Amino acid sequence: MKILFISLFALYSFSAFAFSGENNKEESFILGPGVFSIESPYIGGKTQTMAFPYIEYSWGPLFIEGGTLGSHIFGGDNWGIAAAIDGDFLGDTDRGDSNQLADMQELDDVINGSIKMFYHQNWGAIELSLSKDISDNHDGSSASLSYSYVVELGNWEVIPSVGANWFSEDVSNYYYGVSLVDARANRPFYSPDSGVNYNAGISTIYSFDKNNSLMLNLTTESYSDQIKDSSIVDKSGSTTFGSIYIHRF
Repeated sequence: MKILFISLFALYSFSAFAFSGENNKEESFILGPGVFSIESPYIGGKTQTMAFPYIEYSWGPLFIEGGTLGSHIFGGDNWGIAAAIDGDFLGDTDRGDSNQLADMQELDDVINGSIKMFYHQNWGAIELSLSKDISDNHDGSSASLSYSYVVELGNWEVIPSVGANWFSEDVSNYYYGVSLVDARANRPFYSPDSGVNYNAGISTIYSFDKNNSLMLNLTTESYSDQIKDSSIVDKSGSTTFGSIYIHRF
C-alpha cells in the first residue's frame, strides 16, 4: 500500500511542478510532509489515509520524485524524455484491507520500469508515460496520457488536468481478477481484459515565498468496465485527495 500512495503522490505532484522554473536548476532539493487519502474500489474496502515525508531531489539528469527514481535522457527547453523506476499506481495490493476479501491470495507490490515524456507550451502541458512490470509479479504493461494547464493568480497557481490510463490484461487480472482458487458462491471467477480509466483533477499551489509553498490536489477517476464488472469491486470510480507542504532548499 505504501508504494501505491507514494506513486500516486509523485504522479499528481509531477503535473504540478514539472514545468516550473525550479526544474531548470542544476541541483534542487524539496522536502515536506504529505498526506494522501484514496477511496478503495473493493467490496468492504476502507478509505486509506497516510502521512509520509515527501522528497524531490535532482542533480544533473538524475532525479527522485516521491517513489520514483529516474534520469532525464533527452530534452530541450520545453520537452523531455526520462527513464525511471517507480511503483504501480493502478491497483492496491491490500485490496483496501477488506475483511470480505481477506481470504484471497496475497498480492505483492509491483515495481515498474517506465519511460516518461513531456511537452509544454503556452496552451498547456502533455505528459505520456509507458510502464512495464520489472518485478515479475503481474508482468503487465500500462500507459498514461494527461493534459494540464497552469493558471497563475498572484501567489496562487491553479492547475486543472485530465487524463487516461490504459492497462493490459495482466494488470487488470492481477488486481481485479478472481482466480478459481479464490472463487466462492458470492465471488465468481472473473478474468478481465485490458481497459482504460479516465480521470480529471485540479491542483492548487500557494507560494508563501520563493522557498515555501503548499500544494493541494483533488482527483476523481472513472473506472473501466473491466474493473467495474469484477465480483470484488463495488464502485464505478474513486476520489483521491492529497496535500503537501513544500520547502525548497
